[in-house]
Amino acid sequence: MTDLVGNAIKFTEQGHIIICVSRQGHEQEQVEINVQIRDTGISIAKRQQSQLFQVFRQADASITRCHGSTGLGLVITQKLVREIGREINFRSRAG
Repeated sequence: MTDLVGNAIKFTEQGHIIICVSRQGHEQEQVEINVQIRDTGISIAKRQQSQLFQVFRQADASITRCHGSTGLGLVITQKLVREIGREINFRSRAG
């Protein structure tokens, strides 16, 4: 979650960031939560969205120059989420 919130902050120069956490269910000593992070930051073009979770790839190469990002954070986050049998996804709209 730290990486996802950090990305929202890094790529939202104006507007807002909303973090929603809700409990989806629970069994014995386990709790399942859903985390949504919504922001008004830069959008990701449809043709670039497939690159978002690839190692050392950025949706837009200029991002590395502007924000100093390596492109590893989301890949690591995705691997951790999959390791516990869950999923991570995103939606992006221009504007």
